[in-house]
Amino acid sequence: MRYKKYPHYAKVLISKTKEVNLFPELKIPETTARYWINSKYHLGNSNKIDENLEIQKLKSIIKKYKEENRELKNRIKLIKMIQNVCKLSLDKKHVQDYEKRKRIIELIYTHKKRTSLRTLLDDLSISFSRFKKWNKEIVDYEKFHNEPKKYYQSSSRAITYQEFLVIKKYYTDPNLFHLPLHALCSIAKRNGELFSSPATWRKYAKLYQMKRPNLKVKYSKSYPIGIEREHPNQLWHIDISEIKVRNKKYFLQVILDNHSRYVINWHIIEQWDGKHTRSLISKSINSFINPIEIMMDAGSENLNRYVYTYLKEKEIKALISKHNTYYSNSKIEIFFRTLKSNYLSKIKIKSIGDLHRHTRYYIEQYNNIIPHSYLNERTPEEVYFGMPKDFYLDSFKNESNRAIKKRIEEYKNRNSRE
Repeated sequence: MRYKKYPHYAKVLISKTKEVNLFPELKIPETTARYWINSKYHLGNSNKIDENLEIQKLKSIIKKYKEENRELKNRIKLIKMIQNVCKLSLDKKHVQDYEKRKRIIELIYTHKKRTSLRTLLDDLSISFSRFKKWNKEIVDYEKFHNEPKKYYQSSSRAITYQEFLVIKKYYTDPNLFHLPLHALCSIAKRNGELFSSPATWRKYAKLYQMKRPNLKVKYSKSYPIGIEREHPNQLWHIDISEIKVRNKKYFLQVILDNHSRYVINWHIIEQWDGKHTRSLISKSINSFINPIEIMMDAGSENLNRYVYTYLKEKEIKALISKHNTYYSNSKIEIFFRTLKSNYLSKIKIKSIGDLHRHTRYYIEQYNNIIPHSYLNERTPEEVYFGMPKDFYLDSFKNESNRAIKKRIEEYKNRNSRE
Protein backbone atom coordinates (compact mmCIF):
# COMPACT_ATOMS: atom_id res chain seq x y z
CA MET A 1 0.00 0.00 0.00
CA ARG A 2 1.42 3.36 -1.09
CA TYR A 3 0.78 6.49 0.97
CA LYS A 4 0.16 9.75 -0.76
CA LYS A 5 2.96 12.30 -0.38
CA TYR A 6 2.33 15.98 0.31
CA PRO A 7 4.68 18.99 -0.09
CA HIS A 8 6.93 19.73 2.88
CA TYR A 9 5.84 23.39 3.10
CA ALA A 10 2.20 22.29 3.37
CA LYS A 11 2.95 20.11 6.41
CA VAL A 12 4.91 22.92 8.11
CA LEU A 13 2.34 25.65 7.44
CA ILE A 14 -0.64 23.52 8.50
CA SER A 15 1.14 22.54 11.71
CA LYS A 16 2.16 26.12 12.38
CA THR A 17 -1.19 27.82 11.61
CA LYS A 18 -3.34 24.91 12.93
CA GLU A 19 -5.64 25.36 9.93
CA VAL A 20 -6.85 21.98 8.68
CA ASN A 21 -8.23 23.32 5.38
CA LEU A 22 -5.30 25.60 4.57
CA PHE A 23 -4.64 23.90 1.21
CA PRO A 24 -7.99 22.72 -0.16
CA GLU A 25 -6.52 22.12 -3.62
CA LEU A 26 -4.27 19.34 -2.19
CA LYS A 27 -7.31 17.47 -0.73
CA ILE A 28 -5.50 16.58 2.48
CA PRO A 29 -7.58 14.34 4.81
CA GLU A 30 -8.61 15.99 8.05
CA THR A 31 -7.09 13.17 10.14
CA THR A 32 -3.72 13.60 8.40
CA ALA A 33 -3.72 17.37 8.91
CA ARG A 34 -4.63 16.99 12.58
CA TYR A 35 -1.81 14.48 13.02
CA TRP A 36 0.70 17.11 11.81
CA ILE A 37 -0.83 19.70 14.16
CA ASN A 38 -0.84 17.42 17.22
CA SER A 39 2.71 16.20 16.57
CA LYS A 40 3.90 19.85 16.10
CA TYR A 41 5.59 19.00 12.84
CA HIS A 42 6.83 22.58 12.28
CA LEU A 43 9.10 22.62 15.36
CA GLY A 44 11.67 20.23 13.97
CA ASN A 45 11.30 20.94 10.25
CA SER A 46 10.78 24.69 9.95
CA ASN A 47 14.48 25.28 9.10
CA LYS A 48 14.08 23.19 5.95
CA ILE A 49 11.63 25.67 4.46
CA ASP A 50 12.48 29.10 3.14
CA GLU A 51 10.88 31.83 5.27
CA ASN A 52 10.32 34.05 2.24
CA LEU A 53 8.53 31.18 0.53
CA GLU A 54 6.47 30.66 3.65
CA ILE A 55 5.45 34.32 3.90
CA GLN A 56 4.74 34.53 0.17
CA LYS A 57 2.59 31.41 0.29
CA LEU A 58 0.67 32.62 3.33
CA LYS A 59 0.04 36.02 1.73
CA SER A 60 -1.30 34.41 -1.44
CA ILE A 61 -3.57 32.16 0.61
CA ILE A 62 -4.86 35.08 2.69
CA LYS A 63 -5.50 37.10 -0.46
CA LYS A 64 -7.37 34.23 -2.02
CA TYR A 65 -9.51 33.73 1.10
CA LYS A 66 -10.27 37.44 1.32
CA GLU A 67 -11.47 37.47 -2.30
CA GLU A 68 -13.64 34.42 -1.73
CA ASN A 69 -15.01 35.87 1.49
CA ARG A 70 -15.83 39.17 -0.23
CA GLU A 71 -17.57 37.34 -3.06
CA LEU A 72 -19.60 35.17 -0.66
CA LYS A 73 -20.67 38.19 1.38
CA ASN A 74 -21.90 39.96 -1.74
CA ARG A 75 -23.81 36.88 -2.88
CA ILE A 76 -25.41 36.38 0.56
CA LYS A 77 -26.34 40.06 0.70
CA LEU A 78 -27.98 39.84 -2.74
CA ILE A 79 -29.91 36.68 -1.78
CA LYS A 80 -31.19 38.24 1.46
CA MET A 81 -32.24 41.42 -0.39
CA ILE A 82 -34.18 39.35 -2.91
CA GLN A 83 -35.77 37.35 -0.07
CA ASN A 84 -36.92 40.53 1.61
CA VAL A 85 -38.38 41.90 -1.63
CA CYS A 86 -40.17 38.63 -2.51
CA LYS A 87 -41.02 37.82 1.13
CA LEU A 88 -39.40 34.41 0.90
CA SER A 89 -37.88 34.32 4.36
CA LEU A 90 -38.62 31.05 6.16
CA ASP A 91 -39.38 32.77 9.45
CA LYS A 92 -42.64 34.12 7.99
CA LYS A 93 -43.37 31.34 5.52
CA HIS A 94 -45.29 28.14 6.31
CA VAL A 95 -43.81 25.17 4.46
CA GLN A 96 -46.76 22.77 4.35
CA ASP A 97 -45.39 20.25 1.84
CA TYR A 98 -43.82 17.22 3.55
CA GLU A 99 -41.30 16.64 0.73
CA LYS A 100 -40.04 20.22 0.92
CA ARG A 101 -39.59 19.98 4.68
CA LYS A 102 -37.73 16.71 4.29
CA ARG A 103 -35.40 18.21 1.65
CA ILE A 104 -34.66 21.24 3.88
CA ILE A 105 -33.77 18.98 6.84
CA GLU A 106 -31.53 16.81 4.62
CA LEU A 107 -29.64 19.89 3.38
CA ILE A 108 -29.21 21.15 6.94
CA TYR A 109 -27.72 17.82 8.04
CA THR A 110 -25.44 17.79 4.96
CA HIS A 111 -23.95 21.20 5.80
CA LYS A 112 -24.00 20.65 9.55
CA LYS A 113 -20.54 18.97 9.29
CA ARG A 114 -18.95 22.25 8.18
CA THR A 115 -20.52 24.60 10.75
CA SER A 116 -22.69 24.53 13.85
CA LEU A 117 -26.41 23.78 13.71
CA ARG A 118 -27.38 27.05 15.38
CA THR A 119 -25.42 29.05 12.79
CA LEU A 120 -27.15 27.24 9.94
CA LEU A 121 -30.59 27.77 11.43
CA ASP A 122 -29.89 31.48 12.01
CA ASP A 123 -28.78 31.87 8.39
CA LEU A 124 -31.97 30.18 7.17
CA SER A 125 -34.23 32.09 9.61
CA ILE A 126 -35.51 28.80 11.06
CA SER A 127 -36.09 28.54 14.80
CA PHE A 128 -34.71 25.58 16.69
CA SER A 129 -38.23 24.55 17.79
CA ARG A 130 -39.40 24.46 14.17
CA PHE A 131 -36.36 22.39 13.21
CA LYS A 132 -37.12 19.88 15.98
CA LYS A 133 -40.78 19.72 14.95
CA TRP A 134 -39.96 19.06 11.28
CA ASN A 135 -37.28 16.52 12.18
CA LYS A 136 -39.67 14.62 14.49
CA GLU A 137 -42.37 14.65 11.82
CA ILE A 138 -39.97 13.14 9.27
CA VAL A 139 -38.72 10.49 11.71
CA ASP A 140 -42.28 9.53 12.67
CA TYR A 141 -43.43 9.43 9.06
CA GLU A 142 -40.50 7.27 7.95
CA LYS A 143 -40.93 5.00 10.96
CA PHE A 144 -44.63 4.33 10.48
CA HIS A 145 -44.94 4.75 6.70
CA ASN A 146 -44.62 1.03 6.06
CA GLU A 147 -46.89 0.13 9.00
CA PRO A 148 -49.63 2.79 9.03
CA LYS A 149 -52.00 0.64 11.15
CA LYS A 150 -49.58 0.37 14.05
CA TYR A 151 -49.68 3.13 16.66
CA TYR A 152 -47.96 3.73 19.95
CA GLN A 153 -47.71 6.79 22.18
CA SER A 154 -44.47 8.48 21.10
CA SER A 155 -44.42 11.17 23.84
CA SER A 156 -46.11 11.92 27.14
CA ARG A 157 -48.53 14.49 25.66
CA ALA A 158 -49.36 12.44 22.56
CA ILE A 159 -52.81 10.87 22.33
CA THR A 160 -53.29 7.36 23.65
CA TYR A 161 -54.07 4.32 21.52
CA GLN A 162 -57.77 4.44 22.47
CA GLU A 163 -57.94 8.12 21.45
CA PHE A 164 -56.23 7.26 18.17
CA LEU A 165 -58.99 4.70 17.50
CA VAL A 166 -61.57 7.45 18.11
CA ILE A 167 -59.96 9.62 15.42
CA LYS A 168 -59.87 6.67 13.02
CA LYS A 169 -63.53 5.78 13.74
CA TYR A 170 -64.90 9.28 13.10
CA TYR A 171 -62.53 10.21 10.29
CA THR A 172 -63.30 7.14 8.13
CA ASP A 173 -67.00 6.69 8.98
CA PRO A 174 -68.97 6.71 5.67
CA ASN A 175 -72.10 7.91 7.49
CA LEU A 176 -70.30 11.12 8.53
CA PHE A 177 -68.91 12.07 5.12
CA HIS A 178 -70.94 15.31 5.01
CA LEU A 179 -69.52 16.63 8.31
CA PRO A 180 -66.48 18.95 8.21
CA LEU A 181 -63.45 18.10 10.32
CA HIS A 182 -64.12 20.70 13.03
CA ALA A 183 -67.62 19.23 13.46
CA LEU A 184 -66.19 15.72 13.93
CA CYS A 185 -63.77 17.11 16.51
CA SER A 186 -66.60 18.86 18.39
CA ILE A 187 -68.84 15.75 18.35
CA ALA A 188 -66.01 13.66 19.83
CA LYS A 189 -65.64 16.28 22.59
CA ARG A 190 -69.38 16.37 23.27
CA ASN A 191 -69.45 12.57 23.54
CA GLY A 192 -66.49 12.68 25.96
CA GLU A 193 -64.33 10.45 23.71
CA LEU A 194 -61.46 12.74 22.64
CA PHE A 195 -60.36 16.26 23.62
CA SER A 196 -57.91 17.57 21.03
CA SER A 197 -57.77 20.22 18.32
CA PRO A 198 -58.61 19.72 14.61
CA ALA A 199 -54.88 20.17 13.88
CA THR A 200 -54.19 16.96 15.86
CA TRP A 201 -56.80 15.12 13.79
CA ARG A 202 -55.19 16.33 10.56
CA LYS A 203 -51.72 15.35 11.81
CA TYR A 204 -52.59 11.72 12.59
CA ALA A 205 -54.82 11.37 9.54
CA LYS A 206 -51.89 12.38 7.33
CA LEU A 207 -49.36 10.32 9.28
CA TYR A 208 -51.44 7.14 9.15
CA GLN A 209 -52.87 7.71 5.67
CA MET A 210 -56.52 8.01 6.68
CA LYS A 211 -58.93 9.22 4.02
CA ARG A 212 -62.34 10.79 4.35
CA PRO A 213 -65.01 9.02 2.28
CA ASN A 214 -65.95 11.09 -0.77
CA LEU A 215 -64.17 14.12 0.65
CA LYS A 216 -64.72 17.16 -1.53
CA VAL A 217 -61.94 19.52 -2.62
CA LYS A 218 -61.80 22.66 -0.50
CA TYR A 219 -63.12 25.90 -1.95
CA SER A 220 -60.66 28.76 -2.07
CA LYS A 221 -63.42 31.35 -2.46
CA SER A 222 -64.29 33.25 0.72
CA TYR A 223 -67.84 34.16 1.60
CA PRO A 224 -68.05 37.44 3.52
CA ILE A 225 -70.34 37.65 6.54
CA GLY A 226 -73.00 40.33 6.45
CA ILE A 227 -75.03 41.91 9.21
CA GLU A 228 -75.29 40.32 12.67
CA ARG A 229 -78.10 40.26 15.23
CA GLU A 230 -77.61 39.58 18.95
CA HIS A 231 -80.79 37.54 19.55
CA PRO A 232 -82.95 35.01 17.66
CA ASN A 233 -86.00 36.13 15.64
CA GLN A 234 -84.66 39.64 15.19
CA LEU A 235 -83.81 39.01 11.54
CA TRP A 236 -84.76 36.15 9.20
CA HIS A 237 -83.23 35.44 5.80
CA ILE A 238 -85.24 33.97 2.93
CA ASP A 239 -83.78 32.78 -0.35
CA ILE A 240 -84.31 30.20 -3.09
CA SER A 241 -81.88 27.84 -4.85
CA GLU A 242 -82.23 25.68 -7.94
CA ILE A 243 -81.66 21.89 -7.78
CA LYS A 244 -81.79 19.57 -10.81
CA VAL A 245 -83.17 16.03 -10.61
CA ARG A 246 -82.98 14.02 -13.86
CA ASN A 247 -82.62 17.26 -15.85
CA LYS A 248 -85.77 18.69 -14.27
CA LYS A 249 -85.53 21.87 -12.22
CA TYR A 250 -86.82 22.13 -8.65
CA PHE A 251 -86.47 25.03 -6.26
CA LEU A 252 -85.58 24.83 -2.57
CA GLN A 253 -86.79 27.85 -0.60
CA VAL A 254 -85.46 28.29 2.95
CA ILE A 255 -85.98 30.68 5.88
CA LEU A 256 -82.95 30.94 8.19
CA ASP A 257 -82.46 32.84 11.47
CA ASN A 258 -79.62 35.38 11.40
CA HIS A 259 -78.32 35.00 14.98
CA SER A 260 -78.34 31.20 15.31
CA ARG A 261 -78.28 30.08 11.64
CA TYR A 262 -81.22 27.84 12.53
CA VAL A 263 -83.34 26.72 9.54
CA ILE A 264 -86.81 27.93 10.51
CA ASN A 265 -88.72 26.36 7.62
CA TRP A 266 -88.30 25.15 4.04
CA HIS A 267 -90.15 23.65 1.09
CA ILE A 268 -89.42 22.37 -2.41
CA ILE A 269 -91.49 23.75 -5.29
CA GLU A 270 -91.56 23.31 -9.05
CA GLN A 271 -92.31 26.97 -9.82
CA TRP A 272 -91.51 29.98 -7.69
CA ASP A 273 -93.84 32.93 -7.25
CA GLY A 274 -95.13 35.31 -4.61
CA LYS A 275 -97.82 32.92 -3.34
CA HIS A 276 -95.26 30.25 -2.40
CA THR A 277 -93.09 32.83 -0.62
CA ARG A 278 -96.07 34.16 1.36
CA SER A 279 -97.13 30.62 2.23
CA LEU A 280 -93.65 29.71 3.59
CA ILE A 281 -93.42 32.91 5.66
CA SER A 282 -96.94 32.36 7.01
CA LYS A 283 -96.22 28.76 8.11
CA SER A 284 -92.98 29.85 9.79
CA ILE A 285 -94.70 32.64 11.76
CA ASN A 286 -97.49 30.28 12.86
CA SER A 287 -94.91 27.76 14.14
CA PHE A 288 -92.64 30.32 15.80
CA ILE A 289 -93.06 34.08 16.39
CA ASN A 290 -93.01 37.19 14.25
CA PRO A 291 -89.52 38.38 13.33
CA ILE A 292 -88.74 42.07 13.48
CA GLU A 293 -87.12 42.10 10.02
CA ILE A 294 -86.83 39.72 7.09
CA MET A 295 -84.03 39.86 4.53
CA MET A 296 -84.66 38.90 0.88
CA ASP A 297 -83.15 39.51 -2.51
CA ALA A 298 -84.76 41.53 -5.29
CA GLY A 299 -86.26 38.53 -7.10
CA SER A 300 -89.81 38.56 -8.39
CA GLU A 301 -90.80 35.83 -5.90
CA ASN A 302 -90.16 38.36 -3.11
CA LEU A 303 -91.06 41.76 -4.56
CA ASN A 304 -94.76 41.33 -5.28
CA ARG A 305 -98.11 42.32 -3.80
CA TYR A 306 -98.71 38.99 -2.03
CA VAL A 307 -95.56 39.23 0.08
CA TYR A 308 -95.77 43.01 0.51
CA THR A 309 -99.35 43.03 1.86
CA TYR A 310 -98.70 40.07 4.20
CA LEU A 311 -95.55 41.63 5.72
CA LYS A 312 -97.37 44.96 6.13
CA GLU A 313 -100.24 43.17 7.87
CA LYS A 314 -97.82 41.43 10.31
CA GLU A 315 -95.77 44.65 10.81
CA ILE A 316 -92.53 43.02 9.60
CA LYS A 317 -89.89 45.22 8.01
CA ALA A 318 -88.57 43.94 4.66
CA LEU A 319 -84.87 44.49 3.82
CA ILE A 320 -83.56 44.02 0.30
CA SER A 321 -80.11 42.39 0.19
CA LYS A 322 -77.28 44.20 -1.60
CA HIS A 323 -79.44 47.31 -1.55
CA ASN A 324 -79.97 48.19 2.12
CA THR A 325 -76.76 46.38 3.17
CA TYR A 326 -73.88 44.80 1.25
CA TYR A 327 -73.39 40.99 1.36
CA SER A 328 -76.36 40.82 3.72
CA ASN A 329 -77.79 37.47 2.52
CA SER A 330 -74.46 35.63 2.68
CA LYS A 331 -75.44 33.35 5.59
CA ILE A 332 -78.24 31.63 3.74
CA GLU A 333 -76.10 31.45 0.60
CA ILE A 334 -73.42 29.65 2.64
CA PHE A 335 -76.10 27.19 3.81
CA PHE A 336 -77.04 26.39 0.20
CA ARG A 337 -73.39 25.91 -0.72
CA THR A 338 -72.70 23.51 2.16
CA LEU A 339 -75.90 21.56 1.46
CA LYS A 340 -74.99 21.04 -2.20
CA SER A 341 -71.22 20.55 -1.97
CA ASN A 342 -71.08 18.54 1.27
CA TYR A 343 -74.14 16.34 0.76
CA LEU A 344 -76.34 16.50 -2.35
CA SER A 345 -73.44 16.36 -4.83
CA LYS A 346 -72.18 13.10 -3.27
CA ILE A 347 -75.39 11.06 -3.38
CA LYS A 348 -77.72 9.81 -6.12
CA ILE A 349 -81.13 11.49 -6.30
CA LYS A 350 -83.55 9.65 -8.58
CA SER A 351 -86.85 11.37 -7.84
CA ILE A 352 -88.51 14.30 -6.11
CA GLY A 353 -89.22 11.96 -3.19
CA ASP A 354 -85.49 11.28 -2.80
CA LEU A 355 -84.82 15.01 -2.89
CA HIS A 356 -87.39 15.67 -0.12
CA ARG A 357 -86.03 12.84 2.04
CA HIS A 358 -82.35 13.77 1.70
CA THR A 359 -83.02 17.49 2.17
CA ARG A 360 -85.03 16.80 5.34
CA TYR A 361 -82.23 14.52 6.64
CA TYR A 362 -79.49 17.10 6.06
CA ILE A 363 -81.47 20.00 7.58
CA GLU A 364 -82.17 17.90 10.70
CA GLN A 365 -78.45 17.12 10.93
CA TYR A 366 -77.59 20.78 10.29
CA ASN A 367 -79.95 22.06 12.98
CA ASN A 368 -79.55 19.42 15.68
CA ILE A 369 -76.33 17.43 15.19
CA ILE A 370 -73.57 19.38 13.43
CA PRO A 371 -71.66 21.77 15.78
CA HIS A 372 -70.51 25.06 14.27
CA SER A 373 -67.14 26.57 15.16
CA TYR A 374 -68.65 30.01 14.49
CA LEU A 375 -71.23 29.27 17.24
CA ASN A 376 -68.57 28.13 19.77
CA GLU A 377 -69.15 24.39 19.15
CA ARG A 378 -72.94 24.68 19.59
CA THR A 379 -75.59 23.55 17.11
CA PRO A 380 -77.99 26.10 15.55
CA GLU A 381 -80.90 24.60 17.53
CA GLU A 382 -79.03 25.05 20.83
CA VAL A 383 -78.24 28.70 20.00
CA TYR A 384 -81.77 29.41 18.80
CA PHE A 385 -83.32 28.11 22.03
CA GLY A 386 -80.93 30.03 24.29
CA MET A 387 -77.92 27.88 25.23
CA PRO A 388 -75.17 30.09 26.82
CA LYS A 389 -72.22 31.05 24.63
CA ASP A 390 -69.53 29.38 26.80
CA PHE A 391 -71.54 26.26 27.64
CA TYR A 392 -69.14 23.87 25.91
CA LEU A 393 -65.91 25.89 25.88
CA ASP A 394 -65.31 25.75 29.65
CA SER A 395 -66.12 22.05 29.96
CA PHE A 396 -63.99 21.23 26.90
CA LYS A 397 -61.04 23.08 28.42
CA ASN A 398 -61.31 21.19 31.72
CA GLU A 399 -61.75 17.83 29.99
CA SER A 400 -58.80 18.59 27.69
CA ASN A 401 -56.54 19.21 30.71
CA ARG A 402 -57.71 15.93 32.26
CA ALA A 403 -57.03 14.08 29.02
CA ILE A 404 -53.48 15.49 28.86
CA LYS A 405 -52.78 14.34 32.43
CA LYS A 406 -54.17 10.91 31.61
CA ARG A 407 -51.91 10.63 28.53
CA ILE A 408 -48.83 11.58 30.56
CA GLU A 409 -49.73 9.05 33.25
CA GLU A 410 -50.33 6.27 30.70
CA TYR A 411 -47.07 7.10 28.95
CA LYS A 412 -45.13 6.87 32.25
CA ASN A 413 -46.83 3.58 33.16
CA ARG A 414 -46.03 2.08 29.77
CA ASN A 415 -42.34 3.10 30.04
CA SER A 416 -42.12 1.65 33.56
CA ARG A 417 -43.53 -1.68 32.35
CA GLU A 418 -41.05 -1.79 29.48
